[in-house]
Amino acid sequence: MLLSSMTLKKECLMKNMVPLSIVDLTDEKMEHIVQTLVSDKKLQIVLSYSSGLERIAEYIIRKGYQDYDFGLKLIIADSDNLKTETWDTLEKIFKCPVLNRYASIENAIIAITKPNDRTFYIDTTQFYVEVLKMNEDVSVEEGEMGRVVVTDFNNRAMPFIRYSNGDLAVAKKIVDGQCVEFSTLEGRAISALRKTDGTLLSETNIMGHFKQFVEINRYQIIQKGVKDYTMRLEGVTADVDEKCVAEIKEIFGNDANVVIEHCDIIKCGKNGKFKVTVSELQN
Repeated sequence: MLLSSMTLKKECLMKNMVPLSIVDLTDEKMEHIVQTLVSDKKLQIVLSYSSGLERIAEYIIRKGYQDYDFGLKLIIADSDNLKTETWDTLEKIFKCPVLNRYASIENAIIAITKPNDRTFYIDTTQFYVEVLKMNEDVSVEEGEMGRVVVTDFNNRAMPFIRYSNGDLAVAKKIVDGQCVEFSTLEGRAISALRKTDGTLLSETNIMGHFKQFVEINRYQIIQKGVKDYTMRLEGVTADVDEKCVAEIKEIFGNDANVVIEHCDIIKCGKNGKFKVTVSELQN
């Protein structure tokens, strides 16, 4: 957040918020967050990047803190993709509803899920949202992935009319061209990777292939060339290299060139968000 320390403190005070940094989450930082959530019973709602929640959930399980009484009433995940397995884990650990909201700096909150319902409901009183095909300004069919295009009814300072915000989503319900529900958010278009034949795959699509790899907590796939892929594995001790190479070839094509790298930690970006997929292709 591009705010001075004093401005941030004032904003948090006005909004009755307690800021806890999730940038470069070390065990020490996560222990502080966990102990704060346990000890301060005034904290009832957590709003966080999805990737930060994923790391904290992994830490709680690793430390055996699952039975702690956190006393939370609600968790809201924001900004980056919330994995299905992370969603399930958060609900189990914290014993409260977990919502996933879709927002942007330009347009504020566009859509949000409901308790026990993982459909994204778009705020149609504030926005007219379309999901258009990747290479033409035509609406997708229900169940199809496309580009999110937003018209903002209330932004008077800078009108946003059919603004393509760079995100991908699967349209669940479309009424006369207007998308009113998303099935899933598919990540940023610039983070989407391509198969060796040029077919576009979203971050969410790729993540679905690696749910079976219980040995891997965190990974990142980088496309460096048309047929060149590097997979980075964080803190993996099991010998999974061959399985990962086989899976990447299954996803992207048998002619894919795959390099596996092991590292102690894969850092988030400067904004605190974690990218599972990174494209270095020159478009």
